[in-house]
Amino acid sequence: MLFRSGYYGGMYAFDGTSGQQLWFRALAQYDRWTPAVTATTCYAYAGNQFSAVDRATGAIAYQITDTNFYWSGYSMYQAPVLGGRDDAFVINGGRLVRFNLLTRAIGYEIPGSFTGQCAVKDGVVYAIQSGSLQARNQNDGALLWSWSNPGDNLYGSVALTLGHAFVHGNNNTYAIDLATHLSAWTVAGAGEMSITQGAIYLSRTDGFVTSFGFVPQPSPLAMVPDADRKSTRLNSSHANISYAVFCLK
Repeated sequence: MLFRSGYYGGMYAFDGTSGQQLWFRALAQYDRWTPAVTATTCYAYAGNQFSAVDRATGAIAYQITDTNFYWSGYSMYQAPVLGGRDDAFVINGGRLVRFNLLTRAIGYEIPGSFTGQCAVKDGVVYAIQSGSLQARNQNDGALLWSWSNPGDNLYGSVALTLGHAFVHGNNNTYAIDLATHLSAWTVAGAGEMSITQGAIYLSRTDGFVTSFGFVPQPSPLAMVPDADRKSTRLNSSHANISYAVFCLK
């Protein structure tokens, strides 16, 4: 188990079975952040430092200084989002920032009014900017498309499934189709989101938690053409029944 803690700020590692402390790494004195973790490394964004910490020993592997860090208090409200291309993303001071983990430097930063927590999927970064959902190219930050509801400004974090981005405003929660860039589903109620195998949970500002169950609908990836269909004889009354083979997500 890895999490932010310490009287003066830092990260603890505990054995998940026994609860025994494995190590503690002192970091900048900020709270309300969560590390991102791979098989070998823990990544923390606290103050103006993006830190890579060895998962086995707690030693700092390297740090990247965010020279344009905007201070708004000692609470970060942030977790680094790993993009899967030797990069990590954070939002700070209205900026969307990409850290390059190979060059150990900031890859790019896009100024604006970004808020909440971004999400990354298939080379696209999804983030809330000025009340709208924006989809940007992961490599260079170029804007690909956006979605907004004029009557309900979006804020907070973005949650992703295979085909949809879930976002919320003051009044509603929306599922935006990643292929059509249109709203596919709207429900009254809003809050921070968590997605499990069969449900979406909203942690609402009134202190209640609302859950919505859903069933994923598979779509065919390919269908065998007529010429390649196979035939089989089930019995004398169902001779030469042909069937198509579907490959599902």
